[in-house]
Amino acid sequence: MLTERRKEGNIVPAVSIVIPTYNEEKYLHMLLESIKRQRFKDIEVIVSDAPSKDKTQNIAKKFGCKIVKPSSLPSVARNLGAKAAKAKYLLFVDADVILPEGFLSRIISNFKNKNYVCASVSYKPLSSRLVDKAAFLLINLFSWLFQRVSPHGAGWCIIIRKNVFEKIGGFNTAYRICEDHDLIKRAAKIGRFGFMLNNFVWVSTRRFDKEGRLKYFAKVVAIIVLYNIFGVEKAQKLFGYEFGKF
Repeated sequence: MLTERRKEGNIVPAVSIVIPTYNEEKYLHMLLESIKRQRFKDIEVIVSDAPSKDKTQNIAKKFGCKIVKPSSLPSVARNLGAKAAKAKYLLFVDADVILPEGFLSRIISNFKNKNYVCASVSYKPLSSRLVDKAAFLLINLFSWLFQRVSPHGAGWCIIIRKNVFEKIGGFNTAYRICEDHDLIKRAAKIGRFGFMLNNFVWVSTRRFDKEGRLKYFAKVVAIIVLYNIFGVEKAQKLFGYEFGKF
């Protein structure tokens, strides 16, 4: 599945893709298939698994992924995956996303050309419902319009230079929510952040289906507002950790 390049005698991929998982057998194989279909092959894929009680690790092994085994929240899983990564660029994606054709080539090219230290992309729902498309459109527009004033990006897809990731200490493991936004804000203080509106990943609507669209969207908006006004501590005190629960 993976091809790598040699540098100074060591095998060093250009990009390390880090995927936090917990019981993701239903979705992980679709993400890994979409990675396998990419033209850009200079990568390694690291599955940071909780560990799962289903076939998640078997699927990861089938696709030739490196597996690390955290025992806590996604922030811990992402940090452990990053620690095992060899590449200059870290690409964090959630297990329930799918990369469109040519995604890796575009994101790496844009990231380098714009001299970003950290970036995120827009999101499209794996759904034909107009309400889902409208909700994701609003999320994308908000993130794009406010990328300079208040940088945002969901854990669905974040790319960051590894040296910057290490300099800011990675994801804050004390945060149960908004750890993705927090990482981006801290990275943006070091260099340029970009929200790539014209590049996207497909995202599962399973959380919409589970909680109800209006309730879930209202919760996301409330958390973002609380986060920006009062900080992560206030937001997580009121909402706790429910998204993609480990």
